Amino acid sequence: MGTQARRYAVALLRTIMLASTLTAGAFIAIPGIAHADPPPPCYGSSCVGKDPTISNSSGSCSGGATTLATATPPGGGPAVELRWSDWCHANWARLQTPEPGAWNYWVQSWDGTKEYAIPYRGYAWTYMVDGTQLARACIQGASTSQYSCTKWY
Repeated sequence: MGTQARRYAVALLRTIMLASTLTAGAFIAIPGIAHADPPPPCYGSSCVGKDPTISNSSGSCSGGATTLATATPPGGGPAVELRWSDWCHANWARLQTPEPGAWNYWVQSWDGTKEYAIPYRGYAWTYMVDGTQLARACIQGASTSQYSCTKWY
């Protein structure tokens, strides 16, 4: 075998060995993926119209949620919060000081879907919208047409 052929054979052998090592490493890493976190009770669009306290054996969408922004109604009043669940990828609005009947508030997703306060929850929060889209929370006094909203998040 000539020098040129030998160099080619050695380079080919090194490439094969490197590919084998990388492939073996990939197979070793795969079992770590099999231990993924348990799924949320809903995700994104499947959460629309559901209570944020919906849960499964792994937890609820409201557990660990964060407030992204707040808005107060024109003329003053309680703030409405735009809530976000990273686990469920869902948004909802929550009234800081629930006063049934005194305030209208809602959460709205970018596609125009609006969800309003849940009556049996003491009007403390709304149903959820798809959090894979931008969303905002809005509040309005019951006796006025003026309202205020958070920015889109």
